[in-house]
Amino acid sequence: MSLDFHTVKALDGAAPANSASVVLGLYTNVATPAAAAAGDTVVVTVPLSGDLPAVYNAQVSCSQPALISVAKSATGITVTLTPLASTVTLAAGTIDVLVTA
Repeated sequence: MSLDFHTVKALDGAAPANSASVVLGLYTNVATPAAAAAGDTVVVTVPLSGDLPAVYNAQVSCSQPALISVAKSATGITVTLTPLASTVTLAAGTIDVLVTA
């Protein structure tokens, strides 16, 4: 069941994608595979469905130390996790994604 919000305020200078609604999505504990070897990246695609506007923000946190990069599209995001050192092998873990618009 969706939640209805009664008052939404935009900060001064903010440019909301749609003044009639706010889009929120929280995807927790999205599984990430282990890297094949030390220094290898891990790539995870997170499909986003529903009323996703053309302009949105996606914030990602990871269950292990890694550099996180996010590529957005009209249907979802692709998250790339890169180990902080070339001698580190990323273990299987999870990411959390917060989508706002």
